[in-house]
Amino acid sequence: MFVGGAADQLVPLTRTRELMACWDEAEKGWITLHEHGGGHFVPTWKGEFKEDVVRFVDRFTSGEGIKGR
Repeated sequence: MFVGGAADQLVPLTRTRELMACWDEAEKGWITLHEHGGGHFVPTWKGEFKEDVVRFVDRFTSGEGIKGR
């Protein structure tokens, strides 16, 4: 899971997306990006960010994540 801010001047979203593109096609299905409107920080543990993290973790605990690993 990647987290990026629209106003991040240290690591712009374009750089985050470039890093995400480094994974091979088979792995890209389980990679996710949470975008927020702020700068270079991880949002507080509530609202949409919390929902995205829970959804991401649930994919791996429910057997939907990386198959065969």
